[in-house]
Amino acid sequence: QAVDAAVARVQRRMVEHAPSSGGLALWVHHSDVDAPAGAAPIYTDGLCVFYLPAFERLPLAEQTGWVAHEVLHIALRHVPRHAELEQVLGTVDLALFNLCADAIVNSALGHLRWLTLPRDAVTLELLLARTLGLELSAQAALLQWDVERLYRALDDRLGAPAARNARS
Repeated sequence: QAVDAAVARVQRRMVEHAPSSGGLALWVHHSDVDAPAGAAPIYTDGLCVFYLPAFERLPLAEQTGWVAHEVLHIALRHVPRHAELEQVLGTVDLALFNLCADAIVNSALGHLRWLTLPRDAVTLELLLARTLGLELSAQAALLQWDVERLYRALDDRLGAPAARNARS
């Protein structure tokens, strides 16, 4: 299958350039799925990485960026952390939580030249600047922010005035 071959190429590339991340990519489960047009070419449920047919048509560097992104979500336990945050706060806005998680993952990967993130990939430093008016480098932002803290800072239901003003 073409997607299986593409995933194997990406895994080899990841092992070559970043053995730890490549090892994680080998460890997680991978599965092909069908989805409606316009869906992301790849996603995770926190345990498995799912590939849509569009994935195989991407350039290798972008395929690698997508896989590294999803594998990092798994490694950082973003899906279980969302569930844990819901136990603390009650309802958690899944779209906002995913935005926060994506920003952190993209900033962690953004400096790597052997992969390419999608052009519209949000980064933590950009999200902080646009929503909270904080100007930080990616490294400084990653040291100061985790997904729960970022979510709480941006969720206007929690009474964060900076987040409310930034979304207007």
